[in-house]
Amino acid sequence: PSALWLRSLPSQADEPVKPRPWYNGVRLWRLHCRLLPLTPCPSPSRGEGGFRSRMLPTPPLPLRERGLGGEGWRGDEQCNLYNGPRRHPLTKRTELMRLLLVRHGETPWNVTLQYQGQGNVPLNERGFEQARRCAERLTRYAATTIYSSDIVRAWQTAETIGGVLGLKPVPLPELREIDVGQWEGHTPEELYRRFPEHMAEYRRDPARTVRLGGESYAQLQTRALVALKHIQATHQPGEVIVAVSHGGTIRTLVCHVIGLDLSSFGRMWLDNGSLTELRLGRNGWRLMRLNDNAHVEEMIAEGGE
Repeated sequence: PSALWLRSLPSQADEPVKPRPWYNGVRLWRLHCRLLPLTPCPSPSRGEGGFRSRMLPTPPLPLRERGLGGEGWRGDEQCNLYNGPRRHPLTKRTELMRLLLVRHGETPWNVTLQYQGQGNVPLNERGFEQARRCAERLTRYAATTIYSSDIVRAWQTAETIGGVLGLKPVPLPELREIDVGQWEGHTPEELYRRFPEHMAEYRRDPARTVRLGGESYAQLQTRALVALKHIQATHQPGEVIVAVSHGGTIRTLVCHVIGLDLSSFGRMWLDNGSLTELRLGRNGWRLMRLNDNAHVEEMIAEGGE
């Protein structure tokens, strides 16, 4: 080793060098730490012009002392006794685009289990309160844009959230709910009585059966993906975007992101006013949370589509 590198080692006059930890037979004090640029460091023995390596003064702190189990290293972080976790100076934190999907607040038809589709059913009192609570929850995220379906229940939710966040909702029709056609206004029991053959077909293939005079879930997913691609192309990494939509639309997006067969959309549930988060990284969109309803937990009621 060069004399310059030897001068970088802490001397006994500075501080005692503790035994370096071992783990699985590998010394945790990595070689690349020794090759880091030397930084001026005043010391009693070397004066103001002394030098030492940026990461060599203290050995890694065992992680078990920090309640994390193991010792020495955690990923790319070194636990420094005095300064806490450190990242290698060449490591960059990747900024991810965050998309917070909000299901609209409750409507009277949610309570009575009537299919709403693209019908303009306004929020009830509980629905407005769910929207206000969701808005307060979103204040911590520094959102830059809020998109919304132009159906009235979603738009009212978006306007309530936008008023708190200081953002004007941007209409995005591709975020609309599925068009249920003749299903609109009926409960599931009524549909099975009125259209038994159609409902039997729906049960066999719920993803691709077209509602009478409306859409199928496969068609809804194609439309929703147009909205997702628009958001991805319009915004930059690091931005936080809010999008107010509907239970069916959000579930089709989640199925696409996690590779779930669309026929299984009914195995997921989204409460009114809940949050579902997607993040866009190097490998595409990733589901981070589903149906986060902590802010409206005591206001949840069973609802229809």
